[in-house]
Amino acid sequence: MNGILYMDVSVFEDVLLYEKGKTLLSAERRMYIEKLKNPKAARLSLGAGVLLFFALQKFNYTEQLEKIKKTPLGKPYLKGIDFQFNLSHSGTYALCAYSNRNIGADLQQMKEKLPEIMDGVATLRVPLIASVGVGENWEAAH
Repeated sequence: MNGILYMDVSVFEDVLLYEKGKTLLSAERRMYIEKLKNPKAARLSLGAGVLLFFALQKFNYTEQLEKIKKTPLGKPYLKGIDFQFNLSHSGTYALCAYSNRNIGADLQQMKEKLPEIMDGVATLRVPLIASVGVGENWEAAH
């Protein structure tokens, strides 16, 4: 089981959708969102939480929302079920990656000027050759 869900959280600028989305969250996440002063941050956190709800719903695990624990480093996890997840958000997008194994995901908004900035960083002046392979004599041949 592996999957990625993502969404544009701009839909939560609609107050009715925002309030409906909050009903899908754990009590702890709702309280966290209500304390956020920045509306954009609140929409991003709401979006990530809603995506987690839908990921859990696929496997009939929605009752697990209230059982989310955190590691000492703050990574959320669910104890006792074979369901790993990772949440991320950037710009106006939120993402939920899930698996039955450890999983990580990081969503980053690319800036329009990135290619322009990278122009001055490095120039490849020789052809780049990459070789990929497997087999018994791969190590000896390379």
